[in-house]
Parts: sequence; C-alpha cells; structure tokens
Amino acid sequence: MEAWFLAATTDVPEQVENQLLVKGSQLGVPVLVIDCKGDGDVWSLVALCTVDPDVVEVMANKEAAELARLLVPPAASSLERLRRECAAWQLGFDRLRASALDELNAIWRESRTAVAKLGQDAAGGSRRDFIPRTSVKDELDRWWNSAAPDAPAAVIGLDGVGKTWACLDWMISKSDLLPIPIVVPASALAGRALGNAVDVQRFLGEKLFEMTGARDANHWQLRLGRLLNRPGAEGPVLVLMLDGLNQDSSVP
Repeated sequence: MEAWFLAATTDVPEQVENQLLVKGSQLGVPVLVIDCKGDGDVWSLVALCTVDPDVVEVMANKEAAELARLLVPPAASSLERLRRECAAWQLGFDRLRASALDELNAIWRESRTAVAKLGQDAAGGSRRDFIPRTSVKDELDRWWNSAAPDAPAAVIGLDGVGKTWACLDWMISKSDLLPIPIVVPASALAGRALGNAVDVQRFLGEKLFEMTGARDANHWQLRLGRLLNRPGAEGPVLVLMLDGLNQDSSVP
C-alpha cells in the first residue's frame, strides 16, 4: 500500500487527523488528508477539483464545474503544494523525519536510550557539565552549508575527547533544518558488505525498520528508494551519523 488518502468536504478535526497519522506511523503507511482546512488559502479539496473541472461536472454538477474553472488561478499555489505532497519522493517524508528526530532527541537526553542505541552514554543533553565543542560545530556548519553537503565529514580525535557528543549536539542544534537524521554505531556495519547502492539502501532500510517498528526492512528499503528520488533542489533526504568508525576494525 502506497498511502492512505482521506478526502472530505469538511474540515477534518485535528484529533481525527492525528489519530490517522499515529495509526499510519504504526503501520508504516503515509497519511494525506485532503479537506476544507485553511484560513486565507484555497482548500486542498478545492485545489484538487481544479485539476479537471470536467470530472467535477460528471461527479457533481455543472455549477460546481464552473466554480472549479473560476478557481484555477487562485488555487495554483495550493495545487502545487498538494502535488508535492502526493509525489512518491515526498509521501511520508515529514512523518518519518519526525520519528527520526524523536529518536535523536531521546539519544541526546536519555542515557538508557543512548547506551541501547550506540553502546555508550552519549546523552550529553542530560549532563549539567556538558561543554559545547564550538569549533567542531562551526566546522560542521561550514560543511553543511557548503556547495557539496553530500560529501562526507569526519570528526577525529583521541578517545574520550567528546567527538560523539559534539556531533550529536550539532545535529540537535540543527534539528529544525536537517532532513531525516539517522544515528548508528559503526559496530552495526561489522561484517557487512556494502559494495553498492543496493547494499547501503538495505542497511538503511533495516535501520528505519528498527526505528519505526512498522512493516519490515524490505518495505523501508523500497520506501527509501522512492524518497531518494527527491529532486536535488529540495535538499538532502537524510543525514547519516556513523559513530566510532575508527574503533571497530571489522567495519568495511
């Protein structure tokens, strides 16, 4: 199933919409509501009707079709937004990003979660004595804002100087701007062959499955493949942090 679509000729209550979003997240299915919601903007349902007023005439009546034709110009921006939300590379992106940000925040603020996910207490956000690594954050900012942010960045240093904390702190500080954040220990790569894009997508699909607990790894591998078709102008799909690459000799 690609997605659930709810189309309504009224304003779908926020409680109902939230319940659908939660259920969709549990099942790994994106949810899109097309209704009569919005102040000062053309409703998404009306924008959908302007796609083909002739169909509106068949399904409703001539008067509705004429209204749809009249609303084509003012509905243009709403329709473009709806087209974007329905694109295969966008379906479920925002919800998946929200789940990933929840996990990132839990790693940063809860020692138990950090140990379970990374094998170490990297919850710098729970420590009163945490000292931000400003120079590292500045360099990561430069890297992220560069012309080629898809190139990898490496944070190196002696054991125990706070490399993991510095990276997590930067990701938290940029959480409003980042795409889907994925944080995994390098040990998760041990013994794995990642010789091509399919192997990498399979690995990331497994990580998304672990994060969501919905469907299976194959489902998330396929969905990630669709998300990766995102136009370059929309920005990166995800940012991947591999923790401790230099500490595990079995990582390829």
